[in-house]
Amino acid sequence: MNSARAPVLIVLGDHDFVRLEHAVETFKRIPNAELAVIPDAGHYVLFSEQERVVPIIKHFLEKPGRKIPIATAGTGYQPGETR
Repeated sequence: MNSARAPVLIVLGDHDFVRLEHAVETFKRIPNAELAVIPDAGHYVLFSEQERVVPIIKHFLEKPGRKIPIATAGTGYQPGETR
């Protein structure tokens, strides 16, 4: 049983050494997961082509209603909601 409740973004290139089948299986097993496959990209696309990946990450983080389940100086700690 998976106890992760936080949103998870799985990103890989379609030429990644991580097999797409493995990424899809991982995606299916994690609640609140999203999967992004970058076309014509390998494993290090985040470092080699940031202009292609950063917008995907930004979109994931800025979705309406997205609540980061960790405590920060700004959000404080709410028992049962943040860690």
